[in-house]
Amino acid sequence: MSDVVGKMHVTHDRMDPVRAIALHAALGCAGLPPDPGDPLPPFFQSAYFWEVAPAQGLGGDGCPLAGTCVPDFDLPFRRMTAVRLRVQRPLRSGEPAERRSQVTAVGQKVGRAGPIAQATVRHDFHQGGRLCLSEQRDFVFRSGPIANDIQPAPAPYDSDPLALHLDPVSLFRFGAVTFDSHRVQYDGDYAREVEGYSGRAVPAAYLAMILAMRVDAMAPLRRFSFRELRPLVLGEEAVSNHRGSDLWVRNGDGVLVSRAVAGW
Repeated sequence: MSDVVGKMHVTHDRMDPVRAIALHAALGCAGLPPDPGDPLPPFFQSAYFWEVAPAQGLGGDGCPLAGTCVPDFDLPFRRMTAVRLRVQRPLRSGEPAERRSQVTAVGQKVGRAGPIAQATVRHDFHQGGRLCLSEQRDFVFRSGPIANDIQPAPAPYDSDPLALHLDPVSLFRFGAVTFDSHRVQYDGDYAREVEGYSGRAVPAAYLAMILAMRVDAMAPLRRFSFRELRPLVLGEEAVSNHRGSDLWVRNGDGVLVSRAVAGW
């Protein structure tokens, strides 16, 4: 498996302004969407550089079969659990861009629910011949349903709380514009009966983007680090919080769902 580490995969995108407009709407952002030539908000690169696979190129979980930007561990279930972003300069809507991707780390172990693998994938985004963004995503691969014995961590006391209104239509629109077909996000029966969630799981990438945009409105972000501590299920109460450079999401039971650190 170590032979996949460091291999470069390069893709290009015209950065169609319509996708940024669609993502702006899917997230329910305030204000006007980016015009052509405008800087894109943090993580809006998720609407570009789609990995387009035919139906026969998808796994049972609805995701493209591993092996290109994500290693093939021969494990059926996956989830992105963390993302880190460094911004040199924002990408701009409507200007062609290049993404250079490589696996930077892999690991395997046996957990309570069976074999587990981990991988970190780095994406460097260039525009006009200059590096704009560096993003690292951590993935966990499992052989069986998600473990139900995750120890809940209590969230800190609320600070500048903001309720998140998560609904099936918003998540469907988010999945559509990011071309994310992971079945746990829209197929409740599959999420419960096959992967062991208590309902449809909210994408970690969605929460990371919501938190990043909340503080980017204060001043343009230069660094952002997000980690999911437990999956959030659609229908749960969700509240985002902010204190200084720290952000977090809790559920209605006061359990910490995810946390992030921002830098300017």
